[in-house]
Amino acid sequence: MPSESFPQIPADVASRLQFWPELEYTAQVEVKFRKPVVFGETPDGLRINFYAEGGVLRGALSGRVLQNSADYMVIRRDGMGLIDIRATVETDDGARLWAHEVGLVDFGESGYQRLLSGEYQDTPRLQTYMRLLTDSAAYAWVHRVSFLAIGTADMKDLCLRYELFALRTGLNPARPNDCCMSPG
Repeated sequence: MPSESFPQIPADVASRLQFWPELEYTAQVEVKFRKPVVFGETPDGLRINFYAEGGVLRGALSGRVLQNSADYMVIRRDGMGLIDIRATVETDDGARLWAHEVGLVDFGESGYQRLLSGEYQDTPRLQTYMRLLTDSAAYAWVHRVSFLAIGTADMKDLCLRYELFALRTGLNPARPNDCCMSPG
């Protein structure tokens, strides 16, 4: 039943949705970073670039994150980090995937000032949206889904750890297969 996956959708909204979000677990991801390059305060906020030493994906999507993949992060004055990751993944069978990931990491309300002074919170939570591209026919399915990640950024070990989910759109089983909403 769809409402078990997304119980926060009010019944009246769920009844009029033609399509329904479906989450499918895809991988556990861990990426280790080198010491960050801190640019300091900019008009956009505090800019810190993180460059990967490497990483792994374990699950339906398995492989490794290649070195020099990067997170070009900006931390806003409210303590929210804006994630902008560009990464190359090599799957266990040799295919290459290009990943672009954007999202948020919550350093807390005083996070901006703490990060500015070089003090890092242990493991702030993160949430991201990821898009994958490839020239591999075996992985062409990644072009038809969006990916969501939920996890933490371990600031002491300089490591991202998260669970990756494919977000698919399926037909709402509570609605007939029609293309238009009836007037109402």
